[in-house]
Amino acid sequence: PHTCENYPQIALDAVRKNGLALKFVPRTCENYSQIVLAAINHNGLALQFVPQDYKDVGIVYTAITKSKQALQWVGLFNLNKKMLDAGIDEFFKQAVIECLHDDPNLLHCVPFILKEDLRIKQAAVANFRKEFNPYFENQEDKNLLTTIAINYPWHVLKYRSKNQLFSLEILLIAALNTLNHSIPLMAETVIDEINKQFDGILNIKNYEERKAACAAYFFKTHQLNNINACIEITLERPTLLQLMPDAVFNNHQVIESILNYEGGLVRFLPEHIRSDLRYALMAVNNAPYAIKYLNESIKNHDLIQCLVSLPPDERDAQYQLHIQTLSKKSARKDSYSSNPHSMFSSHPDNDSSNDTDGFIPSI
Repeated sequence: PHTCENYPQIALDAVRKNGLALKFVPRTCENYSQIVLAAINHNGLALQFVPQDYKDVGIVYTAITKSKQALQWVGLFNLNKKMLDAGIDEFFKQAVIECLHDDPNLLHCVPFILKEDLRIKQAAVANFRKEFNPYFENQEDKNLLTTIAINYPWHVLKYRSKNQLFSLEILLIAALNTLNHSIPLMAETVIDEINKQFDGILNIKNYEERKAACAAYFFKTHQLNNINACIEITLERPTLLQLMPDAVFNNHQVIESILNYEGGLVRFLPEHIRSDLRYALMAVNNAPYAIKYLNESIKNHDLIQCLVSLPPDERDAQYQLHIQTLSKKSARKDSYSSNPHSMFSSHPDNDSSNDTDGFIPSI
C-alpha cells in the first residue's frame, strides 16, 4: 500500500530493478524525483510514465541516451532555452541524431526547434522513410533533397508525378541509387514525364555502367567539359559527388567540402580517400557513424577509435590535435603539398587543367 512507511524505499528498489515499474508509483510518493531518476537510469522508456512537470532536460537527455525510442516522449516546452541553460545543447542534439540513425521513423517525435538544426536535418533525410514530406518544401536546399535521393531514391521517383520540384541532377542521383527490382514502380509513376534516355538508365543493372550513363547525361545537360567546371559544381553541391569523375577527388578543397557537409558521404569516395587517415578523421569527426564506410585498413586505427568514442564537444578539439600531430609528422617527411592552407598531402595527379581527354563519358 502507498501509505506504508517503507513504500518510498520499496518503490525506489523496484524501479532500480525495472524502470518501467515507475508506472505504478504515484507522484505523491515521497522522494518521487529520486524515484523518477532511478527509473530513467535503468530504462529510458520509463520516460513515458514521467509526469510533464517532472521532466527536465537532464531527465529527457538521460532517457534518450538509455533508450532511443524514448525520443517519442520528450514533450518539453522551451527546449532550446533549457538545453542552453543546462549547457548540454550539443550533447542533446547528438543524442537526437543517434536516435534518428537508429530509427528514422522517430523523426516525427523530434521537437520542432531541433528540426531547424542542419545536422539534425542531415541525419533525418539520410534516414527517411515516410516522414520526409516537410523537407520537400524546402526547394532551395538542393543538397538536402539530393541526400534523400541518395538514401531513399524511390521516394523521389515515386513522388515525381506529384511534385514538380525535383531537378534533373536529383533524379539522376535517385536513378543511380535505385534497386532494379523496383523498376515497375518507376514505370507506373513517372515514365511519361521523363525521356526515353533517362528511362533507359534505370534498366542498366550494373552499377558502374549506370553511373557512367548518369554522369554522361548530367555532363551533357549542364555542358560540363572540363575538370574545373566539375570542381566548381561539386563545391556548390557536394551531394552530387556520385556523378563526378575520380579526377575531381584529387582536389583537397572538394573532399573537405564533401566531408564537412556529411561525413557519411565518404562511402562514395575513391579507395585512396577512404584509406587516408586524415580524411577518415574528418569524416568521423563530422559523423561518427561514417566509421562503417571506411576502408578496413583504417577503421580500427587508434586515432579513429578514439575520436568516435568522444562526445561532440570534445570530438572536434581532439580532431584538431590529431590533425596537427599528423601535419607535423608529414612536414618532417616533406610529404605535404606546398599549399600553406592545406593540411593534407597532395595527390600526384592533382591537376586542374582544362584537358578533357579520358574525362567526359560518351553519351
